[in-house]
Amino acid sequence: FPVTISGGDAFKELEKEIADGEEKLKDFAKAASKAGDELENTSKKASFTDKLAKVGLVADGIRSVGDSVSALSQPFVDLDTATNKIKTLGGEAKNIAPSLREMSLEMSKEYPIGAAALQTATYDALSAGISATKEDISAFMDASTQLAVGGGEEVGNTVNLLSSMINAYGESATKTKNYSDILFTTVNLGKTSIAELSDPLS
Repeated sequence: FPVTISGGDAFKELEKEIADGEEKLKDFAKAASKAGDELENTSKKASFTDKLAKVGLVADGIRSVGDSVSALSQPFVDLDTATNKIKTLGGEAKNIAPSLREMSLEMSKEYPIGAAALQTATYDALSAGISATKEDISAFMDASTQLAVGGGEEVGNTVNLLSSMINAYGESATKTKNYSDILFTTVNLGKTSIAELSDPLS
C-alpha cells in the first residue's frame, strides 16, 4: 500500500536532524571562515612586523655606515679647519697654507701624531713668529715633532717651548734642531720634562 513519507514520525525526526546538521555546518563554515581571516591577518601582521624589523636593521646599518664615515672624515675636517686658520694669518702664511697641509699629512705618516694636530701646531708656530717660508717652518716643525715624540709630549707644547727659545735668541728656525737636541738631552739626563720646561713660558 502507498506510504506517505512526509507524514511519518521517523521522517520528521530525520528532517529535524538534517536541519540541525545544516545549521551546524553553517556555523562550522562561519567559524572556519573567521579562523581563516584571522590566520591571514596574523600572517599579514607578522609579515609587516618582519618588514619593520628589516627596515630597522637597514636603518641601523645606514646609521652605522654614517657613523663610520663621520669618524673617518673628522680628522680631515679638523685638518682643513687648521689650514683655514693658517690662511687667516695672511701674507706668505696664506699662500703656503695648502703646501703646509700636505707637509702635515706627510709628517703624520712618519710620526705617530695626527695631521690635524701637526697643522694646528704649525699655526701656533706661525702665530708665535716663526718665519712663514717653507724651509723655516718645515725645519721648525720637524724638530718640534721629533722632540714631542722623543720626550713623550704634545707637539703643541714643544712648539711653544722651541718658538720661545728661537725668538729669545733671535735664531733662524733652521737652527731649531740644535735647541731640540739640547732639550732632549736635558730631559734624558736630568729630572725634568718638556712640560716642566714649558711651564715658566705659559
